[in-house]
Parts: sequence; C-alpha cells; structure tokens
Amino acid sequence: MDLGLAGKVVLVTGGGGGTGPTVASAFAAEGAAVAVHYRSSAGRAEDAAGAIRDGGGLAIAVQADLGNRDSTNAAVATVERELGQVGVLVTATSAYRSARLTETSDEDWETVQPHSPTRTSGNACNSGSSDARQSAVNEKPL
Repeated sequence: MDLGLAGKVVLVTGGGGGTGPTVASAFAAEGAAVAVHYRSSAGRAEDAAGAIRDGGGLAIAVQADLGNRDSTNAAVATVERELGQVGVLVTATSAYRSARLTETSDEDWETVQPHSPTRTSGNACNSGSSDARQSAVNEKPL
C-alpha cells in the first residue's frame, strides 16, 4: 500500500516503548524517514531505530523531555538537521495526564504533543494503548 509517505519525515514520540516501535516501523515501511523519540528508554529507542536502518530505512533516536519546551525544541532541531522538516507527528507516548478531555490544559497537551511555533502545516496523530484505560483519577476504567 502506498500512503504517499516516501521522503516524509515522521516524528514518533514515545517511539521506544509500548506501541511506538511498531508505529515507527510501519511508517518506515512506507518510505518515511523516522525519528524515534524517547524520554528515558534510550536502549529501546536505539533498538527500534536500528531495526529500521537494518531493514534499509532511515531512522534516528532522539531524546527529549516533552514537558520541557527547550528540550523539545532541541530534539526537533536535531530531527530537522539530520532528517529534514517534520511533516508528520505521531504521539505514541505513554506520558499522559489523567483528566477528562475537556479539562486538559494546554500545558498538559504539550507534555504529550510537542509544540512547534515555526510550523503552520503538517499532520498529527494521537495514539494510545491499554495504559490509558482510566479516563480520570478515581474513575472507573472505560
């Protein structure tokens, strides 16, 4: 299947754990260059990026604390210097706040979705896993 991703740069936050490596691999299989983000799981992110490279794809692992704007901006700058302008952002990170969607602050969103003040276009996809079964603290699981 050709999704038109050849030559695009995809940044997968949380790419070193959970569903992240699978997501990163799927984008690479479509011809995208992939930045595999991690906060603290360097080994898993490097493994995911290495597997993509071993399969003939282009990938790097990049560290950032998405709760820190300077760290996030530095990571995006690294991705853009090494791979090109980010065209697709996939948030597969396991860092999330336990709150209702309507009660999520801009600050909370920035923890899982990097802010890019210089971008006016692109695509974003928010992804979750079974870790996000509880919609708010002390509420029943979904």
